[in-house]
Amino acid sequence: MKSSVVWREEIVDELGVKQCVYDACFDPEGSRILVAAGTQVLVYNVKDGSLLHSLKAHKDLIYSVSYAFNGKTFASGGADKNVFIWNQEFESIRKFGHGDAIQCVRYNPVSNMLASCSTSDFTISTPDTKSLEKHKTESRINCCAWNSAGTCLAIGMANGTVTVRDIKCVEKLVVRAEGPSNTDHPVWALAWSPVNQNKEILCISDWGGKLMFYNITGHVVLPERNIKTELLTLMYYRDGYYLLGAGCNKSVSIWSSNGASQLVTLDSFDSWIWACVPSPDNCSILVGCQDATLTLYGVEFSPLYHVHREMVVSRVNLTEVRVSNVMSSSMVNIKCSDCVHAVFIYKNKLGVQMNDKVVVYEIYQAEITGMHARILKKIRHNLKAKLRGICATHFLMEEEDRLECYNFEGNMEREWHFPQAKISCVRVIDGVPGKECFLVAFHTGLVMKLFLHISFGSELLNAGKYITELHLNESGEQLACMTNTRLLYVYSLMKDTPQLYHEMYVDSVAWNSQAQ
Repeated sequence: MKSSVVWREEIVDELGVKQCVYDACFDPEGSRILVAAGTQVLVYNVKDGSLLHSLKAHKDLIYSVSYAFNGKTFASGGADKNVFIWNQEFESIRKFGHGDAIQCVRYNPVSNMLASCSTSDFTISTPDTKSLEKHKTESRINCCAWNSAGTCLAIGMANGTVTVRDIKCVEKLVVRAEGPSNTDHPVWALAWSPVNQNKEILCISDWGGKLMFYNITGHVVLPERNIKTELLTLMYYRDGYYLLGAGCNKSVSIWSSNGASQLVTLDSFDSWIWACVPSPDNCSILVGCQDATLTLYGVEFSPLYHVHREMVVSRVNLTEVRVSNVMSSSMVNIKCSDCVHAVFIYKNKLGVQMNDKVVVYEIYQAEITGMHARILKKIRHNLKAKLRGICATHFLMEEEDRLECYNFEGNMEREWHFPQAKISCVRVIDGVPGKECFLVAFHTGLVMKLFLHISFGSELLNAGKYITELHLNESGEQLACMTNTRLLYVYSLMKDTPQLYHEMYVDSVAWNSQAQ
């Protein structure tokens, strides 16, 4: 995953005093951002971060904002104990109060119902509600979240209790986050998963640094995870494949959906993070901090794949690998417990690099059940070394100016030093097991031919361009090279004038092994 700062703003009031960003949200179209900072609701343009409106109504700090599912209204609540409803023209059209400061407001994801929670009571209202019934709670309310169907509201409290209510505020479930010796761990963040295979999961984060997972009936459905940080914001991300959270450790993190693995740290900040929300198209993440900074990140999940003859391997999301045979249309999905950083396939061998290991799989075809994958070896390896290729009995790793050859037991058998140029691409071609031929391209455009069992190589050609992908045709006479500027060059290895032709705007390349 790649991320970059689109824009960053520091929020100050009329006197130049920095204002903590307590909450933020996107409108349903993803074109505007609401920010709870200071005593005004701030409306920003997503594209360039320009301030569009400063809405005055509250008399004290604003703690929470929320957009309705249809974008026609939005709500704000704060320390003045009031909730304001605003229309599309950014006019205040309704106001009602609670007994204490408003801690959170959240619109139902499928209707105009609004849940508003003060520190001591809550209610669920609609635009037609004339008389609001407030429901007291046994402890201070810290957070709330609707499930994706809009039928249940979970409320997290300071005593470690989470109460789940239906749309009529009737309590359906109570769960309790308890620490050692039954000490109370406040719940400051919780999230419902999207409905997946008729299952809905409530993920609860407490201030004991844990993630807990329950179903709608209150049963534990996944093991408790110790993430060693206190979250202030949490949500399921990208259709529930990940968990996105931030808080007191001053960083934004992405975990696998079961919380077992921290996959990515988006960035680190100088203060607590109170707001962390993805855009509706999942291409951006907005981060709001206690030190008044508001930052929009562009997020790109780069494709990761490798092709060997009729076999194609690709990363699905960040923690799953898919292997397919384009000739037989057979396919197998491999769920990994960690972030996948590199994938390579060679005949029936698959190499997958994760955070702290390289896993070698064997791909095989069953007559009735189709394609399968089984683990051959797990080799401990840190991410400083980069997986560059897989062979029948070995794999290749790049570290600094070296290319290293390891057997499947994890023992290094050979290494090649390239002090003058940085490796940009490696392609395993074919050969006898343990003696395979492979090509190495460098950022200078040089392409070398090497063998696993020989300590030196020979120059094949010099393209003079930064090569990111190599592919040799079946006869070994033509070489396709793709550059970092999406240009494809095809060279003849048998003629005095090597370049045959080139193409523009190319994303990948592979030769047809049956029709040259």
